[in-house]
Amino acid sequence: MTTATAPAPFAKTLFRLPWSAEAAIFVAYAALLINDQRYALIGAFAVLLHISRYFALRIPQRSWIAWIIRIAAYGLIGSTAGRNDQGNVSLFDPATVDAFGVICAVEIVIQMWRERPGGSPPGAITIALAALVLSAASTTYDTTYIRWLAPLYIVFTMLSLRSYTRRQNVVQSGAATRPNWRVLGARGAALLLGLGAGFVVYSAFVTYHDKINQIGDNVMTRQHAPERSALSSSPSLGDSFDNDGSPSRVLRIKNLIGVAHLRGLVFDTYKHGSWSPTLEARKFFPAGDRVLLPNARGARAHVTCFADGLHILVAPLNVAGVGGPELGSIERSAEIGNPLKTDVGAPYYYDLILPPNEENQGILCATPTPEERQHCLNVPPEITPEVRALAQKIAGNEPDDRSKVQAVTNYLISNYSYSLNVHIGKGDKVSEFLLHQKAAYCEYFGSAAVILLRCVGVPSRYATGYYAHEGEAGGETVVRQRDSHAWAESWIEGVGWVTVDATPGGGRPDKLYPDTPAGMKIWETLADKITDIREWLAQFSPAALGGAAFGLLLLYAGVRALLARRRGGRTVLRESDYTPIDEELRQIAARFETVLKRVNAPCPPARPWGEHLKKLTQLPKAEQPDLDFERADDFVRCYNLLRFRRDADPALRRETTDLIDTLERGLTGSRR
Repeated sequence: MTTATAPAPFAKTLFRLPWSAEAAIFVAYAALLINDQRYALIGAFAVLLHISRYFALRIPQRSWIAWIIRIAAYGLIGSTAGRNDQGNVSLFDPATVDAFGVICAVEIVIQMWRERPGGSPPGAITIALAALVLSAASTTYDTTYIRWLAPLYIVFTMLSLRSYTRRQNVVQSGAATRPNWRVLGARGAALLLGLGAGFVVYSAFVTYHDKINQIGDNVMTRQHAPERSALSSSPSLGDSFDNDGSPSRVLRIKNLIGVAHLRGLVFDTYKHGSWSPTLEARKFFPAGDRVLLPNARGARAHVTCFADGLHILVAPLNVAGVGGPELGSIERSAEIGNPLKTDVGAPYYYDLILPPNEENQGILCATPTPEERQHCLNVPPEITPEVRALAQKIAGNEPDDRSKVQAVTNYLISNYSYSLNVHIGKGDKVSEFLLHQKAAYCEYFGSAAVILLRCVGVPSRYATGYYAHEGEAGGETVVRQRDSHAWAESWIEGVGWVTVDATPGGGRPDKLYPDTPAGMKIWETLADKITDIREWLAQFSPAALGGAAFGLLLLYAGVRALLARRRGGRTVLRESDYTPIDEELRQIAARFETVLKRVNAPCPPARPWGEHLKKLTQLPKAEQPDLDFERADDFVRCYNLLRFRRDADPALRRETTDLIDTLERGLTGSRR
């Protein structure tokens, strides 16, 4: 009797998905990746899925390795699924649906790397999971890519059905093989379910997405959605406690040179710690070429906006003009700084035309009317007399407005410090900061600069936007949510509007936060490549894309036909077809069945030999049959290679025959 050995951590079974099934899965992966670019690792899943075609190592069916991979992957994906900016988790959030799709994508890869009896790939379950991946990717308002990816997925899935219908569940009964109709029926039902789910979800979201959204709005409780851009449309000074800021990208700008302050909105009315008018209180009208000056002279910087909540077009104060593909959707308000906005959803694109003169008075720098000038000189009554006296002390004796601006800026930078921990007591926020707190974040410094300059007669207003500083290779600049910033703008007679940033250097975003991790930058680069491909594909109509796909299929069919003709017209069999069993191999199988019967351990008709031997080794030692398990395992391995592979060489057949001869000789004198 041979002692049973511990099962190996990995099994050796090489099986491959049909090319059409793998292509269908790749299409589903691509749809999910385009829908949610945070999951750029889906590309790695596709690579792992494909290379399983070339490696025979597999995770045993009952191994704990697969569950460790599942727990780690599902936990990592689920930890961020559906979590909004307030930290709440919702099962109905699009991010949760996308995370479910990624979990299905991971499960497909796990299924392909697991051992399977008989050596056949997990066809039905992978197609069903791929349908769920595509369903998750279909939960989007942008139906452009779904309109051509979903039909492509269905085409590849239909092509794969021919391979699955010819597969049989092989039952080793010693002398014959027969199909298991229950298993085949279950596989067919799973395939139909997968196809049906993908088609129904695609049709529903493309055709009835407006009604579905309306139903969702009526059923679910409405919640306030925080501004994802981190750029407030109604700024208010308050307390703060170590708000580190989000590293999520807001903008990507190509060829931005010599510019740091990207202004979004300006405000001229201060009251009890808040600035107005709010964005909602302003009137916007279509801008047009006469306002935007898209053909102005200067260097062009191309802006891509990624933030869903940012509808204000940020630009430097000296911008000479604005152009680009979204030009027709841009509106302008003639109130307080001429802000620009668009209702186009992210990502959207526009160009900034930048003149060489940093003090250029462009489309954002209209000369203030007497009424606007008075607003920018108004000091609200809640500002204490001590603040007015401080302003006179700082800049009251300066000879001109530019000198006053420089004096106030130097004073704030030299005598106050930057802090994210702010707790202002009762009273006016700016007054408390200047007289008592003396440490706060950029909103306080910008507000204080405006009030101090107004006290000495310099028209000033409060500005919010982003501080661009993170340069990348290739002349690109990345702006993140944490780069939001606040400063002042002052009117200098004979010059125009100028930027006044009185925040200490250590409190500006370029010094305040650590460098962006390399992993996040790689992730963003992958997402950008996908965006570039998406922009390129958007140039073509669905009919053109469908025609191109059909042309590629015809080309593929023609190449295969040509190769078959060069081989002499021989039929090229698929790898999924089994090698026809010959009489010699049938006799070898019958001899092994006889060996098992002679040791009183016959194999049940519906159980594979490998599984049967494993069960025998798990019996108590006294109950194990008198069988050389090591050679029996070798025999089953060699027999399966002969039975299910086309590339088995003659030496393998001799080895299989020698093993069955050895097993029979080992039974001499055993129980009969």
